[in-house]
Amino acid sequence: MPKTSHKDINFQAKLADAVALRLAKIPYDEILRVLGHWNSIQACQKAVAGYLKRNQTKVVEDSRSESIAILEDNISELRAKFKKSKSTLIAREIRNQLREINLLQGNYAPTKLAHEGKDGNAEIKIGTRIILPPPPENE
Repeated sequence: MPKTSHKDINFQAKLADAVALRLAKIPYDEILRVLGHWNSIQACQKAVAGYLKRNQTKVVEDSRSESIAILEDNISELRAKFKKSKSTLIAREIRNQLREINLLQGNYAPTKLAHEGKDGNAEIKIGTRIILPPPPENE
């Protein structure tokens, strides 16, 4: 929850102005001259970078969610067309868009399996486990 003291509100306003000026390609020394809040260029850079980093993750998640919603809408329309025509081109496009959704959701990321040993230490292994049938019994 953001702080609401007079000093914090003024800082947030100065920070928003600094970010707006920086997005307009204004150099940091000019931002310091105009706003006069920070003591050094490095302090201003750190404040602007921190603000952008905090807000960029929200923008990325919103953009990803919007892209997934658009793709899902396209897929539903394509499925209706596929029911009528049974076209392989439409089936291929559905598959491509489903792949794109899986990429955006991170479903193709590698997984790590942790196996705990006898001494309690976890051993991380990445790979495929193959289960063979038991050997035949000799009678």
